[in-house]
Amino acid sequence: MDTNAAPILSLYNVCRGAADEIFRREVNLVIDNIVDVNTDSEQKRSIVMEFEFIPMKDRSGAAVSLKVKSKLAGVEPVEGTMFLTRRGDELVAVPYDPRQEELFTMEPQQQEKKR
Repeated sequence: MDTNAAPILSLYNVCRGAADEIFRREVNLVIDNIVDVNTDSEQKRSIVMEFEFIPMKDRSGAAVSLKVKSKLAGVEPVEGTMFLTRRGDELVAVPYDPRQEELFTMEPQQQEKKR
């Protein structure tokens, strides 16, 4: 066996090429998280790739395992309101004050005329 013909271990071939594939996938998740307007634009994101090498008893090589952890920015809190109203016998929540419903159903021109 010609050991000089075997490729030298690298990030592109370790774990049968999975490191590169997993890294590219995680980078895409980071990119998606960065452009998501619902996340903190200034929070740091990270990808940690940990390789473990478990030597063989005869020291002729090692088993290699890869663990990947990504830390993305969480979704920013969003605030809103809800109002309670009765519909028949049922109490329901609605997104705006039903006593001001005309503000949400009128055309903008009508709202200007009312002022």
